[in-house]
Amino acid sequence: MKLACVDGPDHKERVGNLPWGAIAAFASMLFCGLYLFARYDSKYTLLLSGVCAIVVAAVVFSYQMSKKGAIDSLVPFAIALVASGLIYMLVYAPGTVPDEIYHFNSSYKYSDVILGEEVSDTSIAMRGDDIEFENNVLFDFEVQPHLDRSLYRNTVLESSLLASDTSYSQFEVDNAYSISSDLPQLKLPSAIGIVIAKLLNLGSVPLFYLGRLFNFAYFCVLVFLAIRITPIGKNIFMVVALLPMTLHVAASYSYDAGTIGLSFLFCALAFKAMVNEGAMSRGELIRLGVVALLLSPCKVVYVLMLVLLLFIPSSRFGSRKLAFRYKAGLIVMGFVFIAILRLPSLLGTIGGVGLDEASSQTVSERYSIAGLLADPVYFALLILRTFDALGDFYLLSMIGQQPGWFQGELYAPYYAVLPLFILLVLASFKSSEDDIVLPIRVRIVLLVTFVVTSLALVFSAIGWTAEGASIIEGVQGRYFLPLLPFLCLAFRGNSVEVKKSIVPSIVSVESFCSLFIVLRVFAIALTL
Repeated sequence: MKLACVDGPDHKERVGNLPWGAIAAFASMLFCGLYLFARYDSKYTLLLSGVCAIVVAAVVFSYQMSKKGAIDSLVPFAIALVASGLIYMLVYAPGTVPDEIYHFNSSYKYSDVILGEEVSDTSIAMRGDDIEFENNVLFDFEVQPHLDRSLYRNTVLESSLLASDTSYSQFEVDNAYSISSDLPQLKLPSAIGIVIAKLLNLGSVPLFYLGRLFNFAYFCVLVFLAIRITPIGKNIFMVVALLPMTLHVAASYSYDAGTIGLSFLFCALAFKAMVNEGAMSRGELIRLGVVALLLSPCKVVYVLMLVLLLFIPSSRFGSRKLAFRYKAGLIVMGFVFIAILRLPSLLGTIGGVGLDEASSQTVSERYSIAGLLADPVYFALLILRTFDALGDFYLLSMIGQQPGWFQGELYAPYYAVLPLFILLVLASFKSSEDDIVLPIRVRIVLLVTFVVTSLALVFSAIGWTAEGASIIEGVQGRYFLPLLPFLCLAFRGNSVEVKKSIVPSIVSVESFCSLFIVLRVFAIALTL
């Protein structure tokens, strides 16, 4: 009797076709989940680790399929971004993202305006259930900003599919949520989610998360468009979009979701205009102009990103005269938009008025730009001391080591954060799928723009700093995320090149690191 050969050709072919990379990714994430389960003893952590393992395995497997031509090459990144963002959205309970309570109320006010409800500078028309949600969940977190088991419990207790009290009452607030501070291009997506929840009579928690979902969807659409369009920096856009801090703010009510997305889309359109040949179509000119004007007032200092317009060849406009008119007109309109929408707050910062209403500090106790400009030496030393003291904080919080409200227990370990810096550096290299290197003069301007804009970000926080303080307060690493492509492309040269495709590796590894960080946050929060 003959035994079948277990290592014959058919068996070898079946073994070779197994998705070993996906299996290894799944097993590795599951091992991390078992470790966190053993350390923090929560079955919910084990459950979430299984979900994270499936996501990472799906990303790796989809890259294997894209290599065979079975699916589009952008599908694996889409899986990583959408799935990771949804997990971040669920792990970070309502209000636990920076300034999210403010942004939720702002979006809710927009939804009232859309539905024709009565609003004022001191109150918002809210359903009875939503007022209860504000008082029992959001207000408790505002008093003690702490992501813990009780916050999850309170959220669950307030959860119901349908609202029971839909009658509107005026909910008093301490902010007018003016359009100059809450731009429609940043708030309408989440407001539309709230409107739909109201029309469907959904409960407060589903309403809250539907608003979050629409804001995150807006971010995803902008990022996908940017990656599709740009001929330069695709790898960089992917890596920045998957950073823990980017996911943290994008999957929330934060205005950073729209700001980062619009900055990516503007860069993509500008890079395409710089690289392509032939006359630009009317549609291209309109799209570039609209996105530039939408981005400009999002945060005043980001208007400096319009410098990319200067490097679009005049030949693409048909003549030097038309090129000058278009570029100059767009830049001037950008500043006009800022003047219209941001002038009150700018004047307040310069003169030291109109600052944080909730602060106990009076106007006279705050720095003003006018006062500091009168003593430039002191001002320069103040800036230097700030970067010396907080430079590492800016870097780490930009990546995502310190999410939420900088809750010490939830800080990500260095062994999970340092790989993200390495991936960002790798994405900056010239590679087979992202091989365009900008001319040296353009790269110098990108670097200078990044430095000047970074200084301007710190400079803009003067009005939040107590007079006499040794450093400037109020700046967080997330503010630098829209500028990261400038910095990365500034250092890309021809001297270092990765011959093989690196996108599958960097996206897969980054997805693993980002999901491990949020899984660890969830495990620790359940013990607090």
